[in-house]
Amino acid sequence: MGMLHQMFTTKYDAGDSNKTEKCIIMRTLLNRLLQKELEGTTDIAVSFSGGLDSQCILYSLLELGKKPNLYIYYVKDYPSPDLKRSRKIAKILDLKLVETIIPNDFETLVKDVITLIKMGITGKVDIQCNHGQMYLAKAVKEKTLFSGSGADTLYGVFKSVIIASSKDPILFNSLRIKMLSKPNFQKIHEENIFRKHGITLKYPFHEPKMEDYLLSYSWAEINKPRNKYIIVKDYPEIQKYKTYNPRGSQQITAGTRALHNQLIGSKLNRLKRKRVQEIYKDIQRYLIVNEKMFLKLITP
Repeated sequence: MGMLHQMFTTKYDAGDSNKTEKCIIMRTLLNRLLQKELEGTTDIAVSFSGGLDSQCILYSLLELGKKPNLYIYYVKDYPSPDLKRSRKIAKILDLKLVETIIPNDFETLVKDVITLIKMGITGKVDIQCNHGQMYLAKAVKEKTLFSGSGADTLYGVFKSVIIASSKDPILFNSLRIKMLSKPNFQKIHEENIFRKHGITLKYPFHEPKMEDYLLSYSWAEINKPRNKYIIVKDYPEIQKYKTYNPRGSQQITAGTRALHNQLIGSKLNRLKRKRVQEIYKDIQRYLIVNEKMFLKLITP
């Protein structure tokens, strides 16, 4: 790990004298990865939340001479902070922002959950995040969509990771490597959803070189003085446009968690479950035992 750290902190470009060598490489590395992904593609877009990861992908693409359309999803009538920030960025940069709205009525929610479960999607976060992706995939017109998904694992911004390892570099790395070694079912399902619509997803933060690069940094080097500061220092656009936001989970900021929590107080929760993931499991059982009877139960 020491040699890897040294390799990536070697001076590469004179650049801006106010930037550290590490930060110059962060942007340069992302530019190189995106440039490679752009080969042979002309029809591109960005899955955009206005969070730091999708922002840096956008700014790097603009630096590479591309002007992608942006796509965002959110629940109808939900006051999404992502939407407000994304509209601001799109207006400043004169970019097209396509807003994809998830219906907020109960009947559509249940039908959507059934569709997701039938796809083999069962985990709470997986269902709630891919609910939005299901609608986004129908809206995207381009054949290649760039996504900032996957970066949070590398930054170590999850509360459990911060508590357990933010002051222990060895433990911090072992936890990240352990998480990266597990199958990423959310990514697999997301790719399958878009593939059905003829769209290829590109994940710069899942590229081995980016993973190795961020694994070479301690928690403090990445997140001090504030979360994901390693990005903020190298993308002055974030400070210039005043769009810094470490972002919560997308299912929270887009409103899908709040929408799905309505299932707890609904007639569907006949067993008085206290957690929505238990209701997902109940729906799975209902579908296996008697799908027709279950559909009658939820029909007004």
